[in-house]
Amino acid sequence: TGRALGKVRDLDVLIAKGGRYCQDLPADRCDGLDALLQAWEAQRIQARAELLEYLDSKEYSDFKRQFNIFLNRPGAGVRPAPAGQPTPVRVRDLAPVLIYRRLAAVRAYGPYLENAPVELLHMLRIEFKKLRYTMEFFQEVLGPEARSVINVIKTVQDHLGNLQDAEVACQRLRLFLDTWDSGQVWLALADRQSPAGIIIYLAERHTERHRLITTFPATWAAFNSPVLQRSLALAISIL
Repeated sequence: TGRALGKVRDLDVLIAKGGRYCQDLPADRCDGLDALLQAWEAQRIQARAELLEYLDSKEYSDFKRQFNIFLNRPGAGVRPAPAGQPTPVRVRDLAPVLIYRRLAAVRAYGPYLENAPVELLHMLRIEFKKLRYTMEFFQEVLGPEARSVINVIKTVQDHLGNLQDAEVACQRLRLFLDTWDSGQVWLALADRQSPAGIIIYLAERHTERHRLITTFPATWAAFNSPVLQRSLALAISIL
């Protein structure tokens, strides 16, 4: 379901950011950008059709039915406790373990960040998302410091999310430029467009990508600081 939604979401972001970029440009700087946005819109229509097909499928219908049963059946999915053996089952006993496990998964990336490729940073974003959702799930029983910790995690997540959006845009722009000539060959010579506007837009997205990469160490340092780690410990200590 996430993959089906993700294809449409990626194109929504590309079209929205590309549209805002065009609105701020003089007319003579928009060469080729209309064709680019039209191509992305066509891809979005196709991706949305595939999404709707999936949402109407028996597979998704079965998932909704089974998940509804799971959500409304008390005790469904609970792991059986060993007979006669004390087993932690309370939130106060399990929440710290679950949160620190997610924190450990995030901090494991620390030694690799100095020379990290974008693909690794994307994987780190996913681990941050898991940490944030775990903390938000238990937030009502955590100390007040949890809110500030979650806000910092959101900041890191947004930074890495914008980086991934810039990376996807660069990839799709390069792919579009690779097929530019074949898209123009059926037009009369006088009607053919220049790809200059797209090339400039690609350069700007590369610039944004570079800025987000080079400023990430400061964002990571804010998260990995002793102050934030202390706030996290205080939020959990109330349990």
